[in-house]
Amino acid sequence: MASYHPPTDMRKIRREFDSHGLWLVLFGLIVIGGGIITIVYGPTAALASVLCLVAGAALVVFVWGILTLIGKLVGED
Repeated sequence: MASYHPPTDMRKIRREFDSHGLWLVLFGLIVIGGGIITIVYGPTAALASVLCLVAGAALVVFVWGILTLIGKLVGED
């Protein structure tokens, strides 16, 4: 007798993928970008660039939030 498998929830998988992608972009922007700035220009410049890196990360999160809100308003989820 075959075992029962629930149907695949592709929307849930996409939401998880989007969330992981957001974290990966933020990590790349702040940690990798900060590391490259530190290597090329030194730690003083890296400390000065933190404001710009955090502002860029906030902009990415803002756009992601707006798109998520639009998706919820149109009944996508």
